[in-house]
Amino acid sequence: MMAVSGLILIAALPGFCAGVRTDASSDSVMANTDSFQFSTRSFSNSSSTLLGNGYLLGATPWNGTSASEATLAGLYDQLEENSYPYQALIPSWNGIDYWNGTHWIDAFSSQAIDAHGYLQMLDAYRGVLSTRYDWVDSNRLTRIETEEFASRPNPHLAVVRISIIPRYGVEAGPVTVSFPLGCETGRPFVWEGAQLPGSIPIRQVQADKDRLGFVAISQTRDGRTQVAEAVRVALPPNLPPLLEVNLGFDGNLDKPALQVKFIARQGETYTFTKFVAVESSLDSNGPVDDARTVAAEAERMGFDNVLREHAAGWSNLWQTDIVIRGDVQAQRIVHAAMFYLFSALRPGVEWSIPAMSLPSRAYLGRIWWDADTWISPGILVLQPEMARSIVAYRCHRLPAAEENAQIRGLRGALYPMESAVTGQEAAPEWSSEIHISGDVAMAQWRYYQATGDLQWLRECGDPTIQAVANFWASRATFDAQRGHYEILKVTGPNEAITNVDNDVYTNAIARRTLQVATEAARLLGQTPRPEWTRVSQNLVIPFDTTHDVHLEHAGDEAGQFAHALILLTYPLDVGFPDVVKRHDLQACLKNFGKPGYEVGMLGNFYSIVASELKDRDLAYKLFMSTIRSYAQPPFYAMTETPSNGRAVFLTAEGAFLQQVIFGFTGLRLTDEGLKAEYPPSLPLTWQSLEIRGISSRGKRYDIRVTSDNKLTMTAVSH
Repeated sequence: MMAVSGLILIAALPGFCAGVRTDASSDSVMANTDSFQFSTRSFSNSSSTLLGNGYLLGATPWNGTSASEATLAGLYDQLEENSYPYQALIPSWNGIDYWNGTHWIDAFSSQAIDAHGYLQMLDAYRGVLSTRYDWVDSNRLTRIETEEFASRPNPHLAVVRISIIPRYGVEAGPVTVSFPLGCETGRPFVWEGAQLPGSIPIRQVQADKDRLGFVAISQTRDGRTQVAEAVRVALPPNLPPLLEVNLGFDGNLDKPALQVKFIARQGETYTFTKFVAVESSLDSNGPVDDARTVAAEAERMGFDNVLREHAAGWSNLWQTDIVIRGDVQAQRIVHAAMFYLFSALRPGVEWSIPAMSLPSRAYLGRIWWDADTWISPGILVLQPEMARSIVAYRCHRLPAAEENAQIRGLRGALYPMESAVTGQEAAPEWSSEIHISGDVAMAQWRYYQATGDLQWLRECGDPTIQAVANFWASRATFDAQRGHYEILKVTGPNEAITNVDNDVYTNAIARRTLQVATEAARLLGQTPRPEWTRVSQNLVIPFDTTHDVHLEHAGDEAGQFAHALILLTYPLDVGFPDVVKRHDLQACLKNFGKPGYEVGMLGNFYSIVASELKDRDLAYKLFMSTIRSYAQPPFYAMTETPSNGRAVFLTAEGAFLQQVIFGFTGLRLTDEGLKAEYPPSLPLTWQSLEIRGISSRGKRYDIRVTSDNKLTMTAVSH
């Protein structure tokens, strides 16, 4: 074993799979097996991270057994009547408790427990969390080993396996293993002055006739959604005969649980598997029956087969990989970012991705422009079917956006800053931050650029883009004296300052949307509206001609609030001289890291622009700033700021990947697909950068950039 930056790298340990591919294309990870494994030997200052399959999401428990918070993609509740939607928690699925004859293990906190040989590993290649340690309780020692995962092939299935080995006495004596739902513990979560409740309440439980399973039926507090969780427990084959085993069921609605009590023998290994199936009325007409069916089928298949299919599902995702040679730390954090984003996304659905995922509940699981601008572009070329869910969410909520514009006396579609189920305003207090509509439209256009899917453009992308263009045309105000259009009284991406005129990013993305609407209409054989061109050509973009620099908004000539104006260069690619790009970047860097300006995702885009300007040293410095300040060990999930601890910040994970995919390579999404628009510029210490199985216009490519900054893009058949 070797310690690197406080992380323990394990080549192979009993019970822990190294996660090496067995297929012919496994060379992309065979030399980098450790880069998929994140582990810790410290439990006293334990941290939690995300485990999910894009639908069923959970926070990881420090001891492998405690119930931890869980949720479903797209499941929201209302804190107040028809108001304040937040992502609801479901009764925890992963809890298992063990009574050693004296104490329950879950009664001990990480500060109070006596545990030896502790090791917890997140295997990102297989999507499995493993934990093991020796629990010492007075004169009783028990080896605890657990594995848990949310099934990749079956979004409704989660699995936990526990092995206990009592090592005390000639005959260890009576022990109990409990398999509950719910009862997750933690400090009350307060957001915006409101204390959010825990998991949605269980209303009913039904035990199976054989007492090896049960189903719990929960309901959101607003009464709109039902969730069914079915549990089946596979007993160890070396358990005493069932006549000598006490199988009980506790139907307490706060914590329903199966209880298995038996006489354990010293040194014997007893392995139990808990299969949990979760269905909701959002996805099923019969959630209870469907959950029972999924759980029973998983039990029939058995743990090994379910795990094998799950690992194969993750292995298939890793056919698209980013391989960095010459920088072990960067490689690991890239794989961590990919893992967290893949864990939160799923193809074939119409749910988008929130800015923040578990274990943090910050931002309430709502959908922001983060999904469209900061996350979608990188996912588009890595896993385009996953990215489709992001644009599908917006497409299907176009009517709500049109209604939102209409009630404000405007035409077209106004997408809300924060949205949940319906697409209506979830945070009306931020309704002046209207650039989000442009971000939505540009995400639709980028989806077309990446895939070339004209049918999508015709059915979803173009109607959304046109509606947003009509909104901008009606929202812009014509100043007859100056002969230009303005967008007044808005909040830009820099939320530290509100109610400004002509925010540079808002106006720039409005102009870009109007241009794209014209281009999309012509592509589809339609006639563009003349007002789109008229407004776009005459929409003011705040600029200081004396110093060749954009202004964050009108009146900010001193650059006091320079923060997001760099977004004009990337991702909008507005197109202006390098001297302006450089001045814009310098203006933003003067504020970067100051209080209120330390949110991590922007530094990644600053790095992309530095690469575009051939400033290799600055690009790498910003890249390293992200790694050192935002990727928190031991599991290297990104936080929102260096100090607030909110993870997993999916926005920063997406921005970080864009820095690697588009920054160091010079690649861009264009109307002809993915192309090398700027010279590549690798960090000096990197031997090479490879992006394998990347997608563009329905074809797959391997990208390779060598240390001498030569890029090759090779079509591949797999």
